Amino acid sequence: MPPATKRRNLQDPQQILEALESFLTAARSPALIESGRPAITVDRDRIRLDVSVRGVILEIWGPEGTAVRRVTSIISHSRTKLELQAARFAGADIRLALVDSAARSTVGSTVGHSSEAFLQRLLSREFPGSRVSRMSGSSDLQNSLSGRHVRCLMQEKKVAWAIAAAPPLSSADASNSTITTGLLWLRLLRERNPRQPVIGLRLLLPLGRETRTARLLRFLDAEVAAYELYVYDLAGSVRKVELSDVGNQESRLGPHRATVELGKRLQDWVERLEALDQVETVIQANGVRSMRVWGLEFATIQRHQMHFGLETSVPVTTANFSQVIQIAQELATFRNPGAKTRSHPLYRALPERWLESQLRRHIAASDPSLGHNPIFGQSIATQGIDRGIIDLLTLDQSGRLVIIEVKETSSLQLPIQSLDYWTQVVGQIQTRPESIQRLFPAQRISRSSPRLLLIAPSLGFHPSTEHLLQFFSAAIPLERIGVNSDWRLKLRKRYHLIGPSRPDTLNDRSDR
Repeated sequence: MPPATKRRNLQDPQQILEALESFLTAARSPALIESGRPAITVDRDRIRLDVSVRGVILEIWGPEGTAVRRVTSIISHSRTKLELQAARFAGADIRLALVDSAARSTVGSTVGHSSEAFLQRLLSREFPGSRVSRMSGSSDLQNSLSGRHVRCLMQEKKVAWAIAAAPPLSSADASNSTITTGLLWLRLLRERNPRQPVIGLRLLLPLGRETRTARLLRFLDAEVAAYELYVYDLAGSVRKVELSDVGNQESRLGPHRATVELGKRLQDWVERLEALDQVETVIQANGVRSMRVWGLEFATIQRHQMHFGLETSVPVTTANFSQVIQIAQELATFRNPGAKTRSHPLYRALPERWLESQLRRHIAASDPSLGHNPIFGQSIATQGIDRGIIDLLTLDQSGRLVIIEVKETSSLQLPIQSLDYWTQVVGQIQTRPESIQRLFPAQRISRSSPRLLLIAPSLGFHPSTEHLLQFFSAAIPLERIGVNSDWRLKLRKRYHLIGPSRPDTLNDRSDR
């Protein structure tokens, strides 16, 4: 029986965002379908959702192509499909659909059985002397275990292994997040029966999905657990991946371009805008000047041309410059830290960018070693077809690179996602240090491993964050900073922790 479809017309940007996030979290293999274009596989590492003034900006990139659309409403929804009303930028309205392609047939149906049965056969064939128990493919929200993965306990003689697998036909996103599920499953098994030695974690991924996971496993602490990775195909063949033999794909950070000197007219426009309340100019790594009010961009300068607009991009001229000032003033009115009405779309849009803006202005309040060098935003790190967007990138006083990941709301995948970005920057330092030096021409860059800094409201880190960080290698210089919940009014540091340490208190007494 097909899942029931509900007709609705959600138009509130925040509700649209929540519906999209909920669907993408539940779907095993989400894909974006648009008439006249090939379907694009939706992977969490290659998608960005931002609340805008008139909808949700949906950006997807992958091997099948890219798409940037503004979702203005949700027309109907079911467990396996979301029908969306959207707009191309500077184009007409269009209809899109997010579908769970795995729901079209039973996952693993190529071999005629469920994911659990398929995994059972794989394990029996690869590990004939083992005994498998606690097999499950259901979600366990209490322990943050995803229903997109199958997990079990494998006993071999006097020891046991935690097993986590991405099912056949699952998306790259499901494969990439298997490591998070696996580590939490390993911890849970050890916690439930401390007398049974669960020595490590074995991950099983579909063939072709293993490179990223293999790279990350090498940066986990081998003294905390053993880690093994296997790949399989639909015919049931299984092969162990030797982590030390996985070739390093070239890491790239960029593009990075120097900013051009502004002409007299552009310089005059910038000075007049920066004189307005709360307007800031952010120099991005690609050389673009981004003009914002508390993180919300309203104008850009690139190649001696200024453009403006919240949803469109219009060249600025002497005749329409007054409109640019009007937009900036409107943003400063509604996007105000002390605003009495906080339901306005301009106030609610892009909360993480707002927090980033506060950090730019007061980064030394979070860490006194920062704030002496440029802070670049939205730096693109790529490895193969994988692309990640680093929130902030800067140097500390010693010339050491600092990767800053900012979250305004709870994110289970934050630790592993941040580790991924860190490994890519490490690869860049080792293979192409000159490209990073171009970002900071006045500062000698240290060849030490970059610092990894996670910043969120003190109560905004996911409860499983500490559990996941316990598996990270001690060689990763990871820090967490918790800030006050009313950070929009004034940024204050509540705690600064090293590695998986827990704060002394989880109270967040905001000083208003």
